[in-house]
Amino acid sequence: MLRLTFVLLAAIFVLGAGYWFASTSVSLQTAKPQVALRQEQANPELLDTRYVFDISVHTEDELRTMLERADKIADSAPDLTGKLPVVALVLHGPEVEFFANENYAKFKDIVDRAAVLDGRGFIEVKMCRTMMRSRNMNDDDVPPFIEIVPFGPDEIERLRRNGYQVM
Repeated sequence: MLRLTFVLLAAIFVLGAGYWFASTSVSLQTAKPQVALRQEQANPELLDTRYVFDISVHTEDELRTMLERADKIADSAPDLTGKLPVVALVLHGPEVEFFANENYAKFKDIVDRAAVLDGRGFIEVKMCRTMMRSRNMNDDDVPPFIEIVPFGPDEIERLRRNGYQVM
């Protein structure tokens, strides 16, 4: 069930939240990977909308898949130089440990892909300091491209109030 939920979340990311639900008749129970794969191209109209992904308790495979799809979309997106990122990833679950410097060798592909997408301006990665502290992590224990926020759920709410669509 968690895998189906993640596949659906990735499909929504590809097509844009409301647009995807409004433009397809795929139900949650019958969603197939082909739905997400056939439209992994950026829709310029959707790039004007900002999204925040509430990331908590995902497996490394799920996070890896989401970043791979984001990378494919970013490849087909117009130049985003000088614009706000399309997606804010707010990490506030156990996955914060994937980005710990001491775990870099194990999660290198995830960290590097997130860093590249962040550097290209397609995503911005934010991490919950409260969760970091519960995992005995300090601000300097993560790569510098990650923005540390005091409390992940509050950051998600702040972004929502500033026009981001919560996914």
